[in-house]
Amino acid sequence: MEQFINNETTFIKEAATRSLSNTNLGHIVISDSTEGARISGTLGEKNWNNGDYLGVKTFDMLPGDKFGLMLTPNGTIQQLFNNPKATGAIRPLFSLATANPNDGFQLGQIADLTGNGNAFVMEDLRIDRNSDKDYKEIIGLT
Repeated sequence: MEQFINNETTFIKEAATRSLSNTNLGHIVISDSTEGARISGTLGEKNWNNGDYLGVKTFDMLPGDKFGLMLTPNGTIQQLFNNPKATGAIRPLFSLATANPNDGFQLGQIADLTGNGNAFVMEDLRIDRNSDKDYKEIIGLT
């Protein structure tokens, strides 16, 4: 992905292409609108959990492989593929600072809750757009 880092639109298009490929280049790991979570609750607001929990997913990787995460807060990867210039709540957030506007990466945008590598959260609002810093949109347990 390094070769796409200087062009935001191309970077987003390539990330979407890889995610949709369902190959060793990328996968859609969570489809929040269709897959339920293993654990659910309100966390202070409506429970937005939809669909049935589909179980643990695994993906093959080779030693030394690196990966990044892309979150589309209110859209789909297919929408990004079709329109990589999408703005607003469809514009993706990346775990790589250089892929976000102004190299934005807030310490804890992806956070290990326990420090043991088994509970992770991700914020769904861009740090340059007044993040609410509630870290309750995506919660992953290993």
